[in-house]
Amino acid sequence: MSRSHSPVAVDLDLTKEPIGKDKDGKETFLRDLWPSLTEVRDAMQSALTPEVFRRLYRDFADQNPKWNEIPSSTGDIYQWDEKSDYIHEPPFFEDFSMEARKDREHRRRACARDFRRLGYNRSHLAGRCDQGEPHLRGNI
Repeated sequence: MSRSHSPVAVDLDLTKEPIGKDKDGKETFLRDLWPSLTEVRDAMQSALTPEVFRRLYRDFADQNPKWNEIPSSTGDIYQWDEKSDYIHEPPFFEDFSMEARKDREHRRRACARDFRRLGYNRSHLAGRCDQGEPHLRGNI
């Protein structure tokens, strides 16, 4: 189908072809309408000041009652829904603790778990998890 018969042109080169005409019949190109990087940056810097952010979001929940109707978990720790196909707990949160773990067994398990999760096998490895572990040398 030719462009003149198509309601939507998919082969339009927006860098070279006009997107329409102005009120005087002059061709208008996307570059005539699209803001420059400087214009976007200036607008963002003037709109996203800490004062503007505080003013807009200080009473967000009070200004948006529908927001409060969205079911959510409460507490200090997010309750991940294992059945969700939208959002999942990142693997780096597994076995997370506020206390630093320094034991070699934890590092070995974490490294082996990550390799299994990612589907690595020996032919894909460029290095080893912990070359100081004798039982891991050449085995992961």
